[in-house]
Amino acid sequence: MTPPIDRPGKRDFREQNGHEYGDRYDFIRWPTSAQTREGTAERNSLLGELIRSGAVLRCHDTKLAYGELSPGCRCCTEGTWSCLFINNLCNGRCFFCPAPHSERDLPTANGLTFIAAGDYAD
Repeated sequence: MTPPIDRPGKRDFREQNGHEYGDRYDFIRWPTSAQTREGTAERNSLLGELIRSGAVLRCHDTKLAYGELSPGCRCCTEGTWSCLFINNLCNGRCFFCPAPHSERDLPTANGLTFIAAGDYAD
């Protein structure tokens, strides 16, 4: 059952999630408004503690880090980096990376698939 839509833009987001998660979408337990407020307050408290201990918000305030970011992370944040995953397998385990990179696949970069890695260079 899809949660009620109570503001513009939510339908597109939910439809995209429904497409991504398929049959599993109906089993997602959506938080209530009260749970969302409580979670946001706890998140802000935890972030405050980390920042007081020396962490810094980087990447346009989207990533929390201690120290400087790697050159690759800085380039990605500045939009001057494009990462080609040759076979989609990666053992980097970067805590901030949203991609699973755990199944062999065709070369991809920024959501585009290339039959051959050389096509990416072209």
